[in-house]
Formats: sequence, C-alpha cells, structure tokens
Amino acid sequence: MEELKADLERGRLEAARPLLALELELQEAAAAGRASEEELVRRQSEVEALYALLRDQVLGQLRRPLEAEPERLRQALAVLAEQERQDHAAAAAAAGPPGCPGLAATRPRGWLQLWRDGVAQAAAERLSRRPAADAEGRTEAERAFLHMGRTMKEDLEAVVERLKPLFPADIRVVAAYAESYHAEFASQLSALTQFELCPRDTYMLLLWVQNLYPK
Repeated sequence: MEELKADLERGRLEAARPLLALELELQEAAAAGRASEEELVRRQSEVEALYALLRDQVLGQLRRPLEAEPERLRQALAVLAEQERQDHAAAAAAAGPPGCPGLAATRPRGWLQLWRDGVAQAAAERLSRRPAADAEGRTEAERAFLHMGRTMKEDLEAVVERLKPLFPADIRVVAAYAESYHAEFASQLSALTQFELCPRDTYMLLLWVQNLYPK
C-alpha cells in the first residue's frame, strides 16, 4: 500500500495495474470469508484512498490534453479505458447474485463521465472569456461572436489533429468536445439575445445562422 501510494504521488500511472489487482484480491477475500468485517472495511478504505490518488492523476492529464506529453496521455487513456471496462463488469455482476459481503459498493466509479464533465467545463471557460475592446469599433456582441467562433474553430481543429489519433475510438473524443463547445456556444448565444440587439448585431446574428455556421 505504501509503495503504491508513493508511486501514485509521483504520478506513476503504472501503479494502476497492481492497484486493480489489490481490489480484485480484496473482493476474493470477502467472497471466501477469509477476513473479518473490520479487516475488510480497513483494507477497502485503503484501496479507495489509492484510487482517489489515481483518479486525480488520470483526470489531471486529461483535463488539459493538448498540454500533456503524448506518452503520458496514452497511459492516462489506458487507465481510463480499463476503469470503464471494470465499471461495465461490475454493472453486469450487479444484475446477478448478491455481491461480496462486508464490502461497500464502489463501482461504477464513472471516470469517463467525470472526464466528459471536465471537457464541458473547459469549453465553458474557453468560450466565456471576453476579449478587450478593439480599435475597429466592433460592438460587444460582435466581439463575443468573433471570439467564440474563432476559439471553437481553433480548439476543435486541434482536437481532430492532435487528440483523435491518441484517443480510443469508443471514447469519441471529437464528439465529446464538439457537443460541449456547441452547447456552451448555444447557451451564451441565448443569453446574448435576451437583450434588444441593434440592427448591426441583428444582421450579424442572421449572417451567422444562415451563412457562417453551416460552413
């Protein structure tokens, strides 16, 4: 346990495999009645504390994937995929006979959903930034549109070019980013149009909807 904790605190994602082995060993011990309830609770709390460290390391790499080293990103994705498989296995087992006595249910952990939530948060942070007034005399709505449109285009191009080759196909990384960016864009656009727009802003909005966005 102490060795795994030290490895995880140093960011060594290779510790995920022995940690999973510990989790499965604990389940076998509980199923076979080889440990007291007090011992099971203690050991499970230690395993879950290590999983919390692993989760933070994995999601930390995936939170800013364009800044991460490709090899570190591949390691984090491999851990995420394995955890997703274990979640599916636990869900299938839950439909059968009762689980291990003495152990609290800890799956599904839902790390994939946590990653998707992080993508949505990143999209909100990126698109909500407001550029400073420019020398061309654009209105606030025009500056917001230009910023959001350029940011969304550049970020999604980076996702396709740099992340898609690294991510497993079943994670659908491009779709995750595209859906989050479009949802945030729509939300901010809805808020913007709650106020009365000047003719210039109305024209820009109609131009965007009818011409620019479809392209």
